[in-house]
Amino acid sequence: MRGRAERFGAELIPEDIVSAGLSGELKTVTATAGTLHRAKAVIVATGSQHRNSACPTRTPSPAAGSPGAPPATASSSRTRTSP
Repeated sequence: MRGRAERFGAELIPEDIVSAGLSGELKTVTATAGTLHRAKAVIVATGSQHRNSACPTRTPSPAAGSPGAPPATASSSRTRTSP
């Protein structure tokens, strides 16, 4: 998403925001240092961070979240028997 925004000419300003005025034609965003930014459009990227489970016995699957891992299906995980 960052690359796409940059290709469209977005200026990335990595600052913590304390207030935003998003009504009207010009949007305003105020950073913690008091810097006021004005723009016609604002994208707020709050970010994300992986957090481990609080359960001590939980171990993640080695294929969990792997985009190259094939999907598991019921038919591939059990043997069929004829009647």
